[in-house]
Amino acid sequence: MSEVPFESSLVFLKARSAEESTSCSCWMAYAPTGVKSMDLNERTSLRAMVSYVAHTTGRAEFRIERDLSDKFCVPNMNYLPAGKYEQAVHFLSRQVVFQTV
Repeated sequence: MSEVPFESSLVFLKARSAEESTSCSCWMAYAPTGVKSMDLNERTSLRAMVSYVAHTTGRAEFRIERDLSDKFCVPNMNYLPAGKYEQAVHFLSRQVVFQTV
């Protein structure tokens, strides 16, 4: 019985993750320059909306935040540009509609 070296399985995982990447492959390299970030009120309202969506759909808040971050190619919600706030609200509200129908 031959054993596969551990390093070879890591290469496989790395290649697999590159193939299965989502539409957002840029979030790890996100570097905001000259982009206005959301203010405290916008961040607070998004956090509240994430909590509401999680409560309504029965999903974890972490998953909702991760989906939002992936959608807008940012490391986390705090890096969401102010110009994307309205789109983020629409994205979160659609999560409730799709899960409850």
